[in-house]
Amino acid sequence: MNSLDDLRATLDAHASDLDAEAGAGVGRAASVRGRVHVVRRRRRAAAAGASAAVLAAVGALTLLPTGSERAIAPATVVGVRVPTTMTALGFGYDLAEGIDGKDGKVSVELAASDSPRLVSWATSGPDRGVVVRSAEAETPVPYRVDDFGDYVYVPAGSRGQVTVRADEGDPGLAIYTLGEARPEGYSKGGVTYRRSGAVGELAGAVVGEPGQVDVSFDAAAAPAGAEGVRFALFCVDGPADAFLELEVGGKAVSSLGTSCDGPLDPDGSAGVVTSFRIKPGRDLSARVYATDGYEGPLLQDDDLVLGVAAYTTDSYVTDVGSGESRALVVEDGGHRWERIDTVRLGSVEGGERTVTSTVPDVDGPVLAIVQTRVSGPTAVEFGEGGTFVGSDRGNGRATGVVAPGEVISVTRRNGEFVPGDEKVVSYYVHAGR
Repeated sequence: MNSLDDLRATLDAHASDLDAEAGAGVGRAASVRGRVHVVRRRRRAAAAGASAAVLAAVGALTLLPTGSERAIAPATVVGVRVPTTMTALGFGYDLAEGIDGKDGKVSVELAASDSPRLVSWATSGPDRGVVVRSAEAETPVPYRVDDFGDYVYVPAGSRGQVTVRADEGDPGLAIYTLGEARPEGYSKGGVTYRRSGAVGELAGAVVGEPGQVDVSFDAAAAPAGAEGVRFALFCVDGPADAFLELEVGGKAVSSLGTSCDGPLDPDGSAGVVTSFRIKPGRDLSARVYATDGYEGPLLQDDDLVLGVAAYTTDSYVTDVGSGESRALVVEDGGHRWERIDTVRLGSVEGGERTVTSTVPDVDGPVLAIVQTRVSGPTAVEFGEGGTFVGSDRGNGRATGVVAPGEVISVTRRNGEFVPGDEKVVSYYVHAGR
């Protein structure tokens, strides 16, 4: 999980309803920064800002391979021809370099870049089994896929060290940098809000000009069948402690404390996401403006760029009460994920201090989404030594990528869970697996 994932989890932890009649949920996401706490237990290079966008040319790629030999791209690695392009969520990536491993191992360290990258692999032997260690997942992950059949996603602004160990033979790596190909949607200034995807169907979008600290768009009403709406926001070239105020249909709904001084994936629909339940016919016109601190004056910044888009969806969020996940497909960390199981943790009668679930046994990484509705502070841990996420009482959501067989735990931080406390985990694997 990267810092962008943390921020998404923070915002989703406080997602609220947009009730057209009652106006519920206004202001409930205010001052998110002080209500959720994330503690890293493992070393991790943080992304240089969770709410910025790539609005400039792709930065230079720096490779620092260890225990390996360089190859010239396009190339073969360990005797396997390397594809010259790859695609992730509709965005094209071009081959930058190939690296041959030896003694059953290959490793590469990527310097931070202004745009995202992909790292894929192949093996010299017939056995496709490998174990991949990277910052993308909390623990080393076993894979068994065809050569260059999957990839590790390295977000913009992040360094990335990827190590692959082969079960048989030697592994090789290929590094891909962001190319020119973009999916259909709204594009401006190097950012694309995709027309459709697991995030939903695009209802409206806007990207402002530099110095435009107040942006808005008009959108059609939510269509029949829509259960929810997701707003994807970004800011770039601004201060590290801005607040983004979101209005929907002329009503204030959220105040999001965030950083605007670092890069972000040019996929705008994967930006800072906050979700709401809606009714068909709801006005989805949106306005976002930046303030100098919470409830502060309008920010004055000649370089700041803001963007926002609305996506309608017919699968809102996991129903924590029933334990049923309506979200059959989600997107996270440059991948599309399909749900394979949803598990209720512990008893609705309470009495436990810690409840756990073992990650299903599959070949490849597992995305675990933990949702809670509890009466007191809780802590979620993704695997032994993995990321620890704490939240206060009420609705919470935490996301982590873990290896099969790891244990997900949810702990009441003082006392025990009580009757009515709900804890649910949904498991997802890479789509098409």
